[in-house]
Amino acid sequence: MLLEGPGMPHAVQNLYLEVYLNGVATGRIMHVAMADDGSLFAWPDNLREVGLRLPGAAADRYMKLERLHGVAHRYDVPNQRLYLDALGERLNRARQTLGRAGAKLWPATVSPGALLNYELFGAVGDGTETLAATTEVRLFNRRGVFCSTGISRYASDGGEDRGFVRLDTAWSWSDQHRLLALTVGDFVSGSLSWSRPTRLGGVQLRRNFALQPGLITHPLPQFLGEAALPSAVELYVGGLRQFSGEVLPGPFQVDTVPSINGAGQAQVVVVDALGRSRSIEFDYYNEPRLLRRGLADYSLELGSVRRDYGLESFAYRGSPAGSGSLRYGVTDAVTLEAHAEGGDGLLTGGAGAILGLGRFGSVNGAYAQSSGDTDRGSDQGSQLSIGYGWTGNGLSFNYQLTRTFGDYRDLAARD
Repeated sequence: MLLEGPGMPHAVQNLYLEVYLNGVATGRIMHVAMADDGSLFAWPDNLREVGLRLPGAAADRYMKLERLHGVAHRYDVPNQRLYLDALGERLNRARQTLGRAGAKLWPATVSPGALLNYELFGAVGDGTETLAATTEVRLFNRRGVFCSTGISRYASDGGEDRGFVRLDTAWSWSDQHRLLALTVGDFVSGSLSWSRPTRLGGVQLRRNFALQPGLITHPLPQFLGEAALPSAVELYVGGLRQFSGEVLPGPFQVDTVPSINGAGQAQVVVVDALGRSRSIEFDYYNEPRLLRRGLADYSLELGSVRRDYGLESFAYRGSPAGSGSLRYGVTDAVTLEAHAEGGDGLLTGGAGAILGLGRFGSVNGAYAQSSGDTDRGSDQGSQLSIGYGWTGNGLSFNYQLTRTFGDYRDLAARD
């Protein structure tokens, strides 16, 4: 039975051929109509499905393959195959991603144990003998890690003799899959480049990317190219090969971690199946302070501010305090930041952003306000922070300005 359709010639032979595009099997069987003179006709949607981009707005009618600009064809009668050879601009294939740094998870294993770290220091002179010791006791099992540190100081004249002073005591638990870390006890609060950390005693929940060392948190430079034939691809950064792999015909991108932070130059070398070689030059900028799109980093704390650290073992403010920090990658070029903290009548909050400028570096800015009670009554203030950074060619330039207005205060300013 002969199929019919718009554009199909009369007295045709229906063929169902296995299609190869630029030497690669497409895995598809396509209907092809052959006229009495040997001309081949195919339906536009079928040509698109095997990976061809048709010129203009192709009408819904059978198209003569001889009239397709930029596409050559060959009918293999014994094997019932149709070989199509298309120029790069005629390929309609999804972009292939190579070299993406996958966050491969290496599961951590824990065996119960305990350890004691210590460091001793002694001095003799001018009739005075002093001895200092720093100690750390650590207990760990699958339920977490308990750690306590302290310092002991003894002096023969009694001037620096403080005995034993506890530094930090905390229990911590980590979830490697969700990149979470929970700490109960003493800790340092999370902070941003325009805020200050504070020592607290209480509870902290934070994101910990170090639980998966292979995870890349900043955006990776994308090196784009296109191959008309099956090809070998190599990426060189600063003259050093960073990636080597193979691609099928069509567009591709190479995502890898450059060995250089800041500005640099990369070269993608493509060698096709016929041995022809070509290279593509790229300028890139690698900014580790940015977060990849959709990635979030945060820290939440609730407790009491630590006082006289290193001098007193259990000195805390009587009133509770809390703080929170958040960073979120809106796009690969924009990372938003926010921070808030408060306690004992003080409230401070602000927001900022880091903007990537491509190979021209990055700029950042933040604005914060505070309101609280002081000895003089209720005071308010603000803080403005702006900066610019660029790294490349063995040089680094960074400018950061932070200025306060009025009576700006944070938790760290009180102790």
